[in-house]
Amino acid sequence: LQADLRGDGWQVITRYAGRTQTPSQVKQHINMLWQQDSANFKAVYVLGHVPVPYSGYVGPDGHTDHYGAWPADLYYAVPTESQWTDYVLNVKVSSSARNYNTPGDGKFDTDAIIPGSAKLDVGRVDLFNMPAFGLSDTALIRRYLNKAHNFKVNNYPVVLRGLIEDAIGAFGGEAFVRGGWGSYSGMFGDSIREADFLTELKARPYMFATTSGFGSYTSSSGIASTTDFANDSLTSPFTSYFGSYFGDWDNSNNLLRAPLASRSLILTSTWSGRPVYYYHQMALGQTVGYCATAAANSPRSLYQSVYLNNGVHMALMGDPSLRLHPMSSASNLAVAAKCDGVHLTWTASADTGISGYRIYRATGLDEEYKWIATVATDSFVDANAPAGHHYYMVRAERLQKTP
Repeated sequence: LQADLRGDGWQVITRYAGRTQTPSQVKQHINMLWQQDSANFKAVYVLGHVPVPYSGYVGPDGHTDHYGAWPADLYYAVPTESQWTDYVLNVKVSSSARNYNTPGDGKFDTDAIIPGSAKLDVGRVDLFNMPAFGLSDTALIRRYLNKAHNFKVNNYPVVLRGLIEDAIGAFGGEAFVRGGWGSYSGMFGDSIREADFLTELKARPYMFATTSGFGSYTSSSGIASTTDFANDSLTSPFTSYFGSYFGDWDNSNNLLRAPLASRSLILTSTWSGRPVYYYHQMALGQTVGYCATAAANSPRSLYQSVYLNNGVHMALMGDPSLRLHPMSSASNLAVAAKCDGVHLTWTASADTGISGYRIYRATGLDEEYKWIATVATDSFVDANAPAGHHYYMVRAERLQKTP
């Protein structure tokens, strides 16, 4: 995973959080890194059962038995503490004590973040308490990381097209799947289809799927259930869903986390509709995490939703660094120091349309890799390498055209 992130241009800093820590203790790691280098700190990849923040007196699915504190990973995206008090709310109306919110209980008072205050792209891969899949959360995460790696290096034949299934409809003008319609034309042009989610994804691969269906914690009526994700093989790396209850994702066999736990090639999911996520920036090379943060930060004048713009419940399930256009990488890099410089050779990318290879050099494995040359061949001599120990990276380059 760390090698894949480096290969995509990230500098990787790893911090470990204990399952019994408080969210405030976990966030100390984030705040410290932000204070050290706010200009370059861009994303937080929450991997494993890292403590889940809760916040607010919210019920974005509209059910009176479900109002209270919901999971709030946006707490980790806002590198300050000023919005996150814990002395105001005293509410116990939900049918689940997990949603109760009382003073000093470690759950925050905030219902919505200030637009623009989320500075970090946060994505969570947390497959704890998913017994329907018959594996431990460690084994499920291992499986997730394997399929994410294979996607990133273009080992899956995923087609650039979008799928929409709307089992709810206009719903007074809210039109919960409009994030799909609003994003797909820029991402896929005319390659958009309305069809049954399960039937279509069993038959052929899509890059993105957006759905809505009345729900429970483990199902979206007319769309899919956790059991479906446990049993079926589907291909759509990026997905969004809307329905009741399952947007509150920190519970057993939750539907929003189930796609990630499946053996299927599904790598991200969001609860999109209240408010709506848009992903068109991915057509310009941005990450899915960037799009999720843009939606969370959006003023009502940009991404208008009927309910809960900037709601604390907004969360990306999945690797926040994922992009829409995976590439087959250069491979088998060999490095040899000789009298005339450092000789690099590699195996060319299997992709078509490769225009060249960009060469980078760093002084440490997780230091900044600085570009030193671009070549059209599968070899390079670094005649100007300074004395010392160096790390090299070779990245294939191509022009990606999108609608």
